[in-house]
Amino acid sequence: MFQYPPQALLPTATPNMRPPPHMLQYPPQALLPTATFGMRPLPHPQARSYFGDGESFFPGAGCVSTVGAYFHFGVTPPSFNVPAAPSPWAAPGQSILSTSGKEYRPNSHSTSAVLGALRNGTDRFPSTRAEMQMVQDLVMSAEGSPHVVGLLAEGDARVRKRVLAGIRHVVHKVMKDDVGGHAVFLELLRACDGKHDELEFIIDAVCNGKGVLMKVFNNEHLGRKALGELIEMMARNLPLCERLIRGLLEKEGLLQESTGDVVLRHCFTVLPNKEECSLIIIRHALENIGDVLFSRFGWRCLAECLANAHRGDDLKALEDVVVKLTSEIAKGTWSFQLLQQILWSDNEDLKMRVVESVAADIVGLAMHRAGCYVVRACFLGTRSSPEALRRLLDALLPLGPRDLQALVLGWFSNDIVQKLLVEGKNAFPAETRALAAKIEGKLGAEARKQEQAQTVLDLIFKLFPFGGGAPQ
Repeated sequence: MFQYPPQALLPTATPNMRPPPHMLQYPPQALLPTATFGMRPLPHPQARSYFGDGESFFPGAGCVSTVGAYFHFGVTPPSFNVPAAPSPWAAPGQSILSTSGKEYRPNSHSTSAVLGALRNGTDRFPSTRAEMQMVQDLVMSAEGSPHVVGLLAEGDARVRKRVLAGIRHVVHKVMKDDVGGHAVFLELLRACDGKHDELEFIIDAVCNGKGVLMKVFNNEHLGRKALGELIEMMARNLPLCERLIRGLLEKEGLLQESTGDVVLRHCFTVLPNKEECSLIIIRHALENIGDVLFSRFGWRCLAECLANAHRGDDLKALEDVVVKLTSEIAKGTWSFQLLQQILWSDNEDLKMRVVESVAADIVGLAMHRAGCYVVRACFLGTRSSPEALRRLLDALLPLGPRDLQALVLGWFSNDIVQKLLVEGKNAFPAETRALAAKIEGKLGAEARKQEQAQTVLDLIFKLFPFGGGAPQ
């Protein structure tokens, strides 16, 4: 029979003896971080802390909070084991700071606490990342934002400055936030009206050179409205207006953005000091003409400047550059559209100057895949000024057989020749008939066999059936 060992032989454990190694060992309770006010323990109690800049970063925790914030809210930092200290402005019963790694959303207790801090906090509030995060979450919450709007409407300078400090790093997100941030931003603008330093602070925060502002403007209806309100607010103060325009141009690259022309149009519409602001915009465009002109959207901004900027020496200088670079612009992947805009505009003087430049390089442009659209616009967009069509006919008549044959057989220029003959028949019959006769007489036998040549010859016979293109 199996004999159980006597009870006295079983191993006994004294209070100070360590449990067997195979058993799960728990750290003494006194070493665990403690939390007050119903706060959950920190998710990484063994995480390392880095105190080089006075802040503690917990890898994987999903949030960044200052050491001071832990003491404020009665939570022992992972690297310390000290008694919890109550926060001077935290609401008992619920922590304002979340360490769950999820996005913070204020509840009724935390909303009251942060609102109280906005109204009654110290001059340094908010100063830590944790405090700024609380203000940001309050501003962009459906529950807290109406209260913030109400506080701003009261006109308290301390509240205004604390909100400015809290949202300065996420101002673009606030501008487009449809929950509450957008309303807070607009009320903040109204609250700062007439306060130069604070409006200057907003301009610097919005135009921070990170390229975020134009993305907000491009994709968000609320962001677009917020920037429009900012421009209208700055229009009342010339130094601030100039600061905003320079920020948009130099830091945000306005003239090369997809909706830069929309912003410029708004500026030209609402800014009463159009001469000064136009001067800044045009000079910036001239200084960066290559980058702007041949960028994907820069031509739109230049077209807006040419159409709406204040007439002056600087705008005349921009027109001179466009005329001088007509051939290069006409062959640009996107810039050729600028010349089309000009040729369809009401600026008759600039139109004729562009036509003269096109006529000087009629063969090269008519045979180019982009330039051909500019040549076509010279006589289709200027029907109110038939002189442009006559100038192109005069440029074609002196051409030799080689150039004429190249135009007739060219993939893009063949259509240009046909349209010139059709448009010129009634407007300038003598010059058009002379051009038709020259084409018939100069085309070689091999060229006549080409399909493109046959198309032009058939058109000439249809337009001038009696004797073809020969003068009567």
